[in-house]
This record gives sequence, structure tokens and C-alpha cells, in this order.
Amino acid sequence: FSAPGEERRQDEASFSFSWDERFRVSWSYGREGGTARAEVTAEPAPVLTLKLGAEARWREAGEPSRFAAFLEFAYRFTWAPPFLPVHGLLSGHVFSDLNGNGERDPTEPGVPGVILGLGDLQVSSGEDGEFRFPGQPPGSYVLRVVRVPLGYALPDEELPVALALGRETRVSVPLLPLASLSGIVFLDLDGDGVPALGEPGLPRVYVRIAPAEGPALEVLTDPTGRFLWPELRPGHYRVELVLESLPARHEPTTPAVLELALGPGEKKEVAFGVRERPKPVVVIQPPLAEFTWTPLVPKAGEPVLFDATPSQAFGAEIVEYLWDFNDDGEADAEGVRVSWAFPEPGLYLVTLVVVDSAGLTGRTQYLLEVRPSP
Repeated sequence: FSAPGEERRQDEASFSFSWDERFRVSWSYGREGGTARAEVTAEPAPVLTLKLGAEARWREAGEPSRFAAFLEFAYRFTWAPPFLPVHGLLSGHVFSDLNGNGERDPTEPGVPGVILGLGDLQVSSGEDGEFRFPGQPPGSYVLRVVRVPLGYALPDEELPVALALGRETRVSVPLLPLASLSGIVFLDLDGDGVPALGEPGLPRVYVRIAPAEGPALEVLTDPTGRFLWPELRPGHYRVELVLESLPARHEPTTPAVLELALGPGEKKEVAFGVRERPKPVVVIQPPLAEFTWTPLVPKAGEPVLFDATPSQAFGAEIVEYLWDFNDDGEADAEGVRVSWAFPEPGLYLVTLVVVDSAGLTGRTQYLLEVRPSP
């Protein structure tokens, strides 16, 4: 509501009134005459607006000079002409988040070959990490990362996006490079805790790694004593040499537990030294059971040759070789050399028991990994 009687000049007066933008009345008078105007606005439907009005003018002496009435309407069409844009576009960049801050920095490269999904659509990022989806109806969507190349972590969260009519929305998608940890368990012959030339690796020893959150993982050293975790999320880890897996009479010469932090894409290596304690004097010594197998990492269903010729007897002869391939305590085969095929992939504990001519027995076990058939 506008206050009446507001004088613009000494010889001119005006008055106006409005209510809820639907009804307006105005009046003005001066030396040259006056004007009166009225308007009414209505919306009979959500898409239709009507405006009805009238205006009258008169001269100084009060003689009418003009009268006009008008009707205006506006209709909002829901049909989109084919020559106007009806979709929104989504494009962006997938980058390697080397510092883990979630923001793209100038030195952080794009990541090619990333599969992204938007509704039922999927696209792949190009060599420079750029991607673009076909036009979609305006609205709210969820952008998800479907598949990433090796060496990157799949994001835990999806990215909400909003598409506007005729506009292109740009987003940046960070990918966290995975870290890796490798190392060696070695025979520390000089006891200095440092791997040196001539100090061999120790095979078939377990090393355990535990993240700050989540379950611990274990890996078995290979025939050269080395181990590897190739894809680890950046964070803090506890790495431990499993002492129970060491050969008899062996003890560590380095700390058996390490605490370390891995950054995005970082590669670290650790070393655990082990040496054999002096052997006690044995008056009666049982035979030493030992064996090898070929191939070292067989596939399911593939015949594996087990050879117990490295076994030794002391002051006697080995007269019996008993093999247990399924850890049920029962002998599955006999002989110094046997062949066996494991039907399914997995880890199998193979036990060899040797008996010498003095009736003494020796026993050894190795954990064998069987991979799936191609």
C-alpha cells in the first residue's frame, strides 16, 4: 500500500494502491490534466495468467481526452519445440589424487580407461581422463565409478549431480592411487640385521599385515624369501613376522613388528632377518623329512610331482615315505617320489612323514598354493 497524497511537485498530486500483486489502482492530477488506471490479475490455471485493465485521461478543465481498456494473457507451454534444448549435459575429468586431498592439482594427471555410470548409461574416460555423457533430461542424478584400472581404489561414495536444461555440468572425479609393500625374510648369517650378498631368503614364512581398521592379511614368502602386497589403500599399517612359521631353532635378528604409513601410490620395502640358533647335541636323532614339488604354483587338476629325496636319516636308512595331501591325518600315497593333482584351487597343507630303519620318524609340512585353471 502506498501512502496517498504524496506530492511530486507543488502543482501535481498522485495516489496508488495495490493488493497482493493482483489488484492495482493509481490516480494522478496536474496542471495539464489527470490519469486514472486500474488492473486486475488472475490465474485460472497453473499455466494461464489473465490481466484485465482500464485507463482514463482528462484535460485540465476536466474534459475526457482518452479512455482505453485492455486484456492480456500468458500461457506457459509444456511442449518443447525441437529447435530448443531439452536436455542437460554432464562431463568431467577423472584424475589421480596423488596427495589424497580430493581436489585436482596442476601436477595430478588424468586417468584413462575408467568406466563411469549415470543411470543406465556408461562411458569411459579418455587418454586425458576426460569423459562426457549424452544429453539427459534435467533433474538429479547419481554419478558412480563402475570400474577402475589396476593400481587405483574404487571410490567408496557416489557423487550426486544436478542437470539443468540446456546447460553442461562439469565434475571432477578423484581416484586414489593404491600403495604397495614388499619385502624379504632372509637368513642373517652375520647377525647385523641388514641383507647382504650371500645371505639367502627364507621361503615359506608367513608375514602378517594389519591396517588401522579392518582384518589382517597374511602372505607366504616365495622360494627366494620375498613377499608382496601390491594394492593397499593408503594409511597406517602394522607389519609382523609370524614367528610360529619360522623353521625350528630360528629366531629374528630384526624387530619382528614394524609400524609404518603408506601414502597414495607409495611403494615401500621392509626386511626381516632370521638366524638359526646353535643346534643342541642330539644323541638319538630322528630322520629329517624334506621334500620339493614341481611346479611350484600348480593349477587345479594339474599333476604335481613331489620328491622326498632331500630327506635324511642319521645312523640309519629311511625305509618309508608317507604323504598326506588333504590334512586328514591319513596317508594318501607312499614312496620317495609321488604325483598328485589337487581338484580345486586354494591352499593345501601337504605333510610328509618318513620312518627310518631304527623306527624313528620325521615329519614336515608345507603350505601349497593351487591356482584356478585357465
